[in-house]
Amino acid sequence: MKVRSLQFAWLCVGTLAAGVVFLWWWTGNNRAACHMNVRNVQQAMRSYQGMNNLAQGTPLDRSALTGPGKMLEKEPVCPTCGPYRWSPVVPGIGTLMIECEHTSHSLPPAQTYDW
Repeated sequence: MKVRSLQFAWLCVGTLAAGVVFLWWWTGNNRAACHMNVRNVQQAMRSYQGMNNLAQGTPLDRSALTGPGKMLEKEPVCPTCGPYRWSPVVPGIGTLMIECEHTSHSLPPAQTYDW
């Protein structure tokens, strides 16, 4: 009887550990997907800016970048928080076009200084 209790305890501990590892992996996966969305929007915006000769500070609506046949087929969504905050103008170098609401999804300025 005592051996079965010990086996059950180890099963519970193992299941709990697997759950923690899964949550850790899932959180990192969502953060990486969010960073890729930010990167893709940034590249689309810079391409659109270059092709249309837009200066920094020029008004730029997200509908110019997103939609069928445009730079991005559909508007990106953070897998954790949902919609992003979009800049209403063409941002300067090092400033992002979209920002995520989730605090751990923000990119450090050292990574985006030349975006």
